[in-house]
Amino acid sequence: PVIPHYTVMPKISGVLSAAVLPSEDHHQQLIQAQTLAASLDKRTVDVAPEEYEEVLRAFADIGCVEECRAWLRRMRRAGAQPSLACYALVVAAFTAAGRGREASRWLQRVVHPEVTQQLLQRSADSGAKPRIAAYNQGMAAYAAAGRPLEVMSLMRQMVRESEIRPDVISFNCLIAAHATA
Repeated sequence: PVIPHYTVMPKISGVLSAAVLPSEDHHQQLIQAQTLAASLDKRTVDVAPEEYEEVLRAFADIGCVEECRAWLRRMRRAGAQPSLACYALVVAAFTAAGRGREASRWLQRVVHPEVTQQLLQRSADSGAKPRIAAYNQGMAAYAAAGRPLEVMSLMRQMVRESEIRPDVISFNCLIAAHATA
């Protein structure tokens, strides 16, 4: 894992040591995060989304990006719906690791489309039929992320569930998704 917090060794015999070691505090946090993850890893059924979020938070606080991404994937595979906070924790891990540019790209590529899809799903679950503008917003998010299969899937969902026909904006999103893929 990426370890963003360091302690520089003091001067030894008048020479500054080039060794850079993780701080003791950071090391303890890493051990706690790994222990929490191991305890959750042992349980394969009935794991609440809040428990996954707790593991994500532990790794995000110390900038362990790959662990956060792995636990988010694990959460999805288990059928748990990640909350907006879960996605925000992965972005926070990128930031804590000093990888702000990657955080921005990940936010655009993963978070925005996922959140848009969740909003459409909530609207459908409440019985309200989303309008074409909501579907187009979702397709635009997937298009910006270069995900043409998701744009097409959302377009099919729009026609099937809401009986709304795609408009020029819908087709432009599909074209843009292919162009940026």
